[in-house]
Amino acid sequence: MILKLRELGTATILAPGGSIRAEDNVRFAEALRGLRDAASRVILDAGELDYINSRALGEIVRFVQEARPRGGELVVVNPRPLVGKIFRAVGLLNLIKVRKSVEEAMGLWER
Repeated sequence: MILKLRELGTATILAPGGSIRAEDNVRFAEALRGLRDAASRVILDAGELDYINSRALGEIVRFVQEARPRGGELVVVNPRPLVGKIFRAVGLLNLIKVRKSVEEAMGLWER
């Protein structure tokens, strides 16, 4: 897994690439944990993500559950078809917002 972080305006963009598999769980969880404590607006750019395992999905849920009461939010952008299918299958789309682009996600906060 490749993991990129960058700031854009008032948001932090976390962009994992490749696949999040068992050997990547700790690194992905630590990245989300750090963002939960430091950033209130996180965009998970899934455009280069080929696969995500159940533990990583659980970390996303944990992030949202812990960040929202403090005014934080996570938006997923540009998920590839398999990742989008996984999100739908586990009901994650009932918990998080998904947008087509980083620009569209940023628009959620510019109102």
